[in-house]
Amino acid sequence: MNVRIMYDPSPIRHIAVQCPDCERWFNGRDIGDRELVYDYELYQTQFTCPVCGKVFGPDDHSVNRNVIIEECDRQSDVYKDIYQKVEKWEKS
Repeated sequence: MNVRIMYDPSPIRHIAVQCPDCERWFNGRDIGDRELVYDYELYQTQFTCPVCGKVFGPDDHSVNRNVIIEECDRQSDVYKDIYQKVEKWEKS
């Protein structure tokens, strides 16, 4: 699992997570089952890819052994080329 993080200075400020199956990047807060504050919480969070349905996280030991964290200095670097959850309000 690949991860891009911007710290502020220690807690996670911005996070993007890559699905290990379809390899698309997502806002980690959109696809995780908990709020991520510290990087050790990556190993306790279950992610569900909204595109391919892959569930990965604490029970997926092959993914957790291979967490690669890329530390980013800018928010735009973290969210480069990600899919992000969008809510749309429409009048009925």
